[in-house]
Amino acid sequence: MSKILLILTALLSFTALAGGDTLAVVRVAETAGLVRELVYIEIPLQTGHPGIISGKTGILARSAGGAAWACQLDEMRVFAEPSAAQLRVVFPLSLAADETKTVWLIAGDAAAALTGELRLAGAGTELQIDNEFYRADLTRSADSEGKNHASGQLRELLLKQGFDVRLFRGENRMHWAP
Repeated sequence: MSKILLILTALLSFTALAGGDTLAVVRVAETAGLVRELVYIEIPLQTGHPGIISGKTGILARSAGGAAWACQLDEMRVFAEPSAAQLRVVFPLSLAADETKTVWLIAGDAAAALTGELRLAGAGTELQIDNEFYRADLTRSADSEGKNHASGQLRELLLKQGFDVRLFRGENRMHWAP
C-alpha cells in the first residue's frame, strides 16, 4: 500500500527566498482516485538554515489556509563544509480523491505548533501518558510470563488521530503487534 501511496506524485520544488524561512514548497497530488486520511509524506531536504543545523529550530508544514503543524525530522546529517544539513522531513496530510495540495515547509518553533496538552495518570513508574496523538501505558502487566513487563516499560501504545490502533509488546519484547 505504501507503494500506491507514494504514487500520489509528490513534486518538490525548492525556493530560494532571500532572508525567508521558507525551505521548500511541496505539491502533492492524489492520482489514484482514493481519499487519503493523514497520509505520511516523506520529503528529502537539504538546507543551510543555521537554526535547523544547530537543532534549535524545527520545521513546520503550512497549508494554503495558513494552518501549520510540526514535522518530524528523520535521518539528519550535518556537514561542516559547506554548513548544511541533509535530512528527511515527515508530515501527515489528508487529501480528497484526485485533489492536489500545496504545502510550504518553513523553519519555525515546532513546539509552538503542538496544541495538545500532555496528561499523566498514576504515580512513580506506574504511569499512563496521554495527549491528542498518542496514549502510552507504562503500567505493570502480569498477564503471562511472555507479556510480563516491569512498570516503567512501554507496554501499550494507542495511536489516535483517526487511526485508533492499539499496539502491544510482543512475546519476545522486541516486536509490536496490533
